[in-house]
Amino acid sequence: MKTTVITSRLELEAVNLSHSQALLDIINEQHEYLGEFLPWAKSYPKPLEFQEAFCKKAEKDRLNQTDFHFVIKSSQNQEIIGLIGAHKRLFPYQIEIGYWLSQTAQGHGYMTEATKSLTEACLEMQDIREVIIGHAVNNQKSGNIPVRLGFDFLEENKIPSDRLTKLNAMSGAHKFWVKRK
Repeated sequence: MKTTVITSRLELEAVNLSHSQALLDIINEQHEYLGEFLPWAKSYPKPLEFQEAFCKKAEKDRLNQTDFHFVIKSSQNQEIIGLIGAHKRLFPYQIEIGYWLSQTAQGHGYMTEATKSLTEACLEMQDIREVIIGHAVNNQKSGNIPVRLGFDFLEENKIPSDRLTKLNAMSGAHKFWVKRK
């Protein structure tokens, strides 16, 4: 997987330790907003050491080729506005994309643009045949993204509790979408 993906307005840059403070500032400031659909955000605010540990793990996961986290930066001012990741979780031929965007960056098509580019990069990987996107049923903004990008509806279900630990993110009823090579 590439370490940088460039779009017309964004730069997706592989997460590294230097991103810790900027990510922490966004999450600490917007943890209530992000926590509406991302349960992990409800445990914030956190200290810098916590975010540094996440960034170090993201670097390790990239080297192990299991998870690929990217900060989303505005090309205009290099400000970090969100995070997007591609995660090998269930099947070796499948990768799942997850994302969040700063509240102040909402409504400009940034996440659709970032997701389109990351989807294309994932499908260029030799071992990947499917890209999955899952979102809470009531998260319409997130649900619009796979529709705009031509993903096919896969299923709607409640994520079993035994999968929640592995996913470390979502709970409740979700819709899942797929894009195949």
